[in-house]
Amino acid sequence: MSLVDNPMCYPPRSRVRDHASGHWPVPKETWPSRLARYALAGAYALKPSYIASLPGVALMTAGALAGRRTENPPLPDPEDRLPGKECIVGVLKSTDPQHMADGFRRGMHLSGHVMPPKWLSPRDRCILLPKKLHIEKNLARLLRKDRYRLTFDRDPLGVLLGCAAPRERRLPLTWLHPPMIELMLKLYDAHVMHSLEVWDENGDLVGGLFGYVANDLFMVESQFHTVRDTSKIAVVGLVAHLDHWDFTGTDGGFMTPYLQRFGFQAFTRGGMAAIQGRKPVAPWGRWRFDDGLDLGHWNPAEGPCPRKPSADA
Repeated sequence: MSLVDNPMCYPPRSRVRDHASGHWPVPKETWPSRLARYALAGAYALKPSYIASLPGVALMTAGALAGRRTENPPLPDPEDRLPGKECIVGVLKSTDPQHMADGFRRGMHLSGHVMPPKWLSPRDRCILLPKKLHIEKNLARLLRKDRYRLTFDRDPLGVLLGCAAPRERRLPLTWLHPPMIELMLKLYDAHVMHSLEVWDENGDLVGGLFGYVANDLFMVESQFHTVRDTSKIAVVGLVAHLDHWDFTGTDGGFMTPYLQRFGFQAFTRGGMAAIQGRKPVAPWGRWRFDDGLDLGHWNPAEGPCPRKPSADA
């Protein structure tokens, strides 16, 4: 049986929403864990690149907590940033999925080691145009082996937990703490957030990513891998589908060397108008991965991802 035909790629019961109650089994955060997160967040906030924005963040947070709740609060101006490198422009004032989706459409991201979440607005947009995707030779060889199964929207909680897991040689602090995970799942239930999963031959989740639809862009918020290169496989699979669905590109948030190697480019907000304007035809609701796409033989510079010969028979 080929991996494509393997029906084992389902999340365990511990990551499946209870349909009777509607609740997701998000792991509960113990008080010691929460206090440790607060302590690490406080230490992180004292970084030289962040400390200049602390007074403004404190005022924004106090205003959001003390202010009167309104049905449709205004979103912050993406250009009105606080001092510092973190590009903070405001505090989330409503957890309504459409309110958050409107923020994503303005090119803002959500983050925050403590609640309420903060709106971040990069000075330059980190964008990958499908034809600029660079697939390394070793990655192409791995894709041709068809060792992994890819799915959309099958295990969003598993992907979120994978993205939240501690990374090697990094501070054990994540913005994807339990309250934020619950917020992301709320976006998933509203079809704003989508996940992409990478499964091995045993049906174990070994990589993936998640993000949001924002007009003609898909904003990748985070990705993870437990087996080498599986997060890269997830990116290639995502971009292949976005290209077929006529998305302009992928928004990676803040530029990193990792994203640069994929072909992401920095665009000023003013320069975004020159590349945007397409109307995607992505399916509404849950997305489904097209196993017929031949990711291992795709040359993005030549056009959309081809189909496997057997898929056309």
